[in-house]
Amino acid sequence: VGTTSVLNFMKVRQIKWFGYIRGLSADSAAQRAMLLRFSGYKATGRPRKGWSSEAMKEPCL
Repeated sequence: VGTTSVLNFMKVRQIKWFGYIRGLSADSAAQRAMLLRFSGYKATGRPRKGWSSEAMKEPCL
């Protein structure tokens, strides 16, 4: 039976969604939201992991 772990399934779906968003036109709302950067606020402490940096990591298949 082809069972995969939940983490692997989620990673594959994230990569597929990321590819879908990257394929949209540059002026689409989803593409602009993906590339949005905030200014004027600096959090203290360790930088948080961003969704895009996590999605681009090697999948753990």
